[in-house]
Amino acid sequence: MPQRRKLTHPLLLAVPWVTFYVAVFGLLYGAYQIVYLRVELGARQQQSIDALEANPASFVWYTLDLPAKQLPATPEADDAATRAVIDRWHQTTGRQAPTQDNDFAHLFVAAYGAWARSLDAAGAARLLRRHCGAREFRGMVKHQHDASCGGLQPTQPAACRGGFYLDDTASVKPCPDGAFCMAGQTCFVLCARGAMCNASRPLSGVVPHHSSSLQTYDRRRCVFPHNAAPAEEQSPEIHACPGVQYLTLCPEGYYCDTPVEIQKCPLNHFCALGSDAPVRCPWFASCTREGMTRPRYRTSFGALAWGALMLLGVAYYVGSIWRDKSLRAFDEAIIRHLRAHSPPRSRASFDEDGAYALPDASPLIDVEFSEVSVRLPGGRVALKNATGALRAGRLAAIIGPSGAGKSTLLDLLAGRAPPPGSRVRGSVLLNGAAPSSCHPALVGYVPQDDGALLGWLTVRELLRFYAAIRERRERSEEADSRERRVALCIRELGLHNERDAMIGVAGDARRRGLSGGQRKRVAVAVELCGDPSALLLDEPTSGLDAATSLAVVRALMNAARRGVCVAAVLHQPSAKAWRCLDDAVVFSGSGVAYCGPASLAARAFEEACGLQQGDAPAPDFVLDCVVSNSFSIPSSTTAPATPGATSQILREASYGVDAPGAVTQFTKFLNRAILAHTRHPGDFVFELGVQFAAGAFLGALYPHFEFRDCQQVSFILQLSLGGTVALSSAKTFGGLRQAAWRELSPTLSGYGLDPAAFCVATCLAELPRLLLITLAFLSTWFPTARPRTSFARYFWPCFCAALAASGLSHVFSVTQDSKAAQLSSVSALIACAMFSGVAPRLSELKKLGLAVKPLIWGSYARWLVESLYAAEILALSMAWRMPPAFYAKPRMESALEGLLLFGYVARAASVNCGVLALLGVFFRALTYLALVYTNRDRMGLRAPAHAFADLYARCAALVKRPRVNERAGLLAATTPRKEVSPDISV
Repeated sequence: MPQRRKLTHPLLLAVPWVTFYVAVFGLLYGAYQIVYLRVELGARQQQSIDALEANPASFVWYTLDLPAKQLPATPEADDAATRAVIDRWHQTTGRQAPTQDNDFAHLFVAAYGAWARSLDAAGAARLLRRHCGAREFRGMVKHQHDASCGGLQPTQPAACRGGFYLDDTASVKPCPDGAFCMAGQTCFVLCARGAMCNASRPLSGVVPHHSSSLQTYDRRRCVFPHNAAPAEEQSPEIHACPGVQYLTLCPEGYYCDTPVEIQKCPLNHFCALGSDAPVRCPWFASCTREGMTRPRYRTSFGALAWGALMLLGVAYYVGSIWRDKSLRAFDEAIIRHLRAHSPPRSRASFDEDGAYALPDASPLIDVEFSEVSVRLPGGRVALKNATGALRAGRLAAIIGPSGAGKSTLLDLLAGRAPPPGSRVRGSVLLNGAAPSSCHPALVGYVPQDDGALLGWLTVRELLRFYAAIRERRERSEEADSRERRVALCIRELGLHNERDAMIGVAGDARRRGLSGGQRKRVAVAVELCGDPSALLLDEPTSGLDAATSLAVVRALMNAARRGVCVAAVLHQPSAKAWRCLDDAVVFSGSGVAYCGPASLAARAFEEACGLQQGDAPAPDFVLDCVVSNSFSIPSSTTAPATPGATSQILREASYGVDAPGAVTQFTKFLNRAILAHTRHPGDFVFELGVQFAAGAFLGALYPHFEFRDCQQVSFILQLSLGGTVALSSAKTFGGLRQAAWRELSPTLSGYGLDPAAFCVATCLAELPRLLLITLAFLSTWFPTARPRTSFARYFWPCFCAALAASGLSHVFSVTQDSKAAQLSSVSALIACAMFSGVAPRLSELKKLGLAVKPLIWGSYARWLVESLYAAEILALSMAWRMPPAFYAKPRMESALEGLLLFGYVARAASVNCGVLALLGVFFRALTYLALVYTNRDRMGLRAPAHAFADLYARCAALVKRPRVNERAGLLAATTPRKEVSPDISV
């Protein structure tokens, strides 16, 4: 056979492998960097927390957004800390370091704006000398009183009250503006930006009280402006109203650039609680008045966006209809061209209307099997001493009673492994060589079950896909040979009227599609499109009426006329179908009873049984003789070997098969996966509706949520989004399981396609669906909940979490059936929620030991909740980030309280997106491994675990003594017979 010249330059052959290894190395390096960065961020935050616990005074530098300094708690350390702050401030402003303490006034100017400019330098320096130092901060954080306030009779009882302090002259004064004075301390703490610490005097823009704009205090009570400070009693010692006792956040609708200045939120901006600057409304929202607390999102924009998506869907649907019409016209043009211009072939035409047959088979293949025996693990003999031959260009029927071993022999001929623990003896040869020398593209196999047919494809789409994915390009002489082959297969199998009908799903009333007989013919057409040299079929006529069975047998006869070696297991062939056969392999209860020409089988059994056929049809007479089991084995006369069917030609043809490469397979798999997602738009619209409803319901539970509800909202969000995404993603690989077993199997019964191309293409085709599902969920939740951070900071973590949740669902859908996969997915989601760090917390989970850490790292809920929590913290002002002890309600107002309580990392919002994406890739890598190493028995392969079963069976056979079963005439133990080649049993 002439061979096509291939590109065998070493550099050209090395390009795909180099690209693959570079991609794998880049992925592993990126994963290492993401994990390292995440661990490093956690370690840095823990170091900062340890440093703050060692020196709580460094909270002051944290408040002013300066680097923390770990200094010892001594009076000299307070001066050194003061000097460090001054030096740092002058470095940022470009001025020289001061030499006098009164230059500390510049720090006030930087932190408090115009109000600080009204103070003279000397007064500011004297004021700051009474700022709390390291010793006082340690007492505040640990809720301990100062030494002067710790006794039963404090030296200055008024100074120990909340809202008062001792100035540099040891006089009790109300807490100064811009600071707060905690109870049990005689010093004050500067407030951060975003706080309103101006209780001692009203300022312009302060939110008025509900009864009057300014309320004066009476002799016993001090009433301050609303939200400035709670009402307090006067100090009985100095008869003065106190200042602010705790750090107070700036009210909603206002922003506090400094702790002593409050301004109303301007137009086209919004100001949430504790804002230090107004935030401009996003372009898809509106802020039509002053003092807006949250933006109002335009519903018209969402409707317009989803309307545009619907228009794109309609355009795609119209385009698909136009494409189907174009393909139909193309098929008709091919048939007309063949009728008018194609010359008659050496093998006669089969069609009455002038359409010519498919090309002749090349190379020619003869199949021979000798003394093949199979003993199952339970001791039952499934096949005994089967000997015979199947020749090229001949149609052979394998018939016999049920349980005689017909399907077992066909599986062995197709290279499928027997059940684990089985013992196989004998030999199977193709052109006198081992089956391993034959390329899977040269052999076609039609199983008894047609579940591998993809129900969402039409007949033409299915045939076009398999014709492209299994195309032997060395056999294609013209550019349109593939399209011609598909059109001819449709005509040959009588599927011309059903070529645009969906195949459908068996047992589904809504998507029934083709009938059983039509599905059988489609399965045969799929194999014929691959241009095989040998075709093995397991009961292709079972469940069909007589007319349909005859049509299938005639199609097989036409294939044999082209030189294809055809062997089909037939359950009850009719007389007309029997006349189409060339050879017959008849099984009885004790093995192969006859192997020879079908026309001579009845005469041979007449002599063996001693009966006359009479008017009985030949197949019925032969089967009656076999079932009666009262005959001697008739003599068999197999056809001679086919000229040209040699092992050398088979090896050269197998080596010269120019099958599509991994890139071509990836492209075809990607197109098929995209078509699977777009074939039934109603299902996708239903999924979007579920996401719309889930987002709207969650937004209704927490409308306009505040920071104190952030963790609860994030926890419910990951449950809602992850659950809906995981359940809807179970069908991505679940609907392809049976097809994948055929396509990825490297045996002669499969196609030997690249599992990596299949897995990557299927996962990539799912990304637009996950993106739209996430967008649909957030499009109803985000306008209702109105978080203070941006839409992008919610969208990307949620999208990466959907990527991880769907990948986790893929692992179960590949290894289990649909119902078990859904149950396992729900159980895995519950486990992920348990290890999210909400309840129980991460600190409690880590106490369980090292075995829990992989579960924590593998929980997508843990990273999503932390990412959303950290995203909200990044949108908060410095007033939210002070120590919990500085707040009257730390669980509601302190972001640091949540970080310390739940063990989250504040700056890990972006890194967690990378961790979630990495989890999605990891779960898809597990899906790839599950495709390759699970369900290997369905692929006709021997699983690694089956080696132990085989070893046990052999050991048990050695222990048992050989004994003869007189009734069956079989050895119950091992006999010195030739083993089947490893290629058949593996």
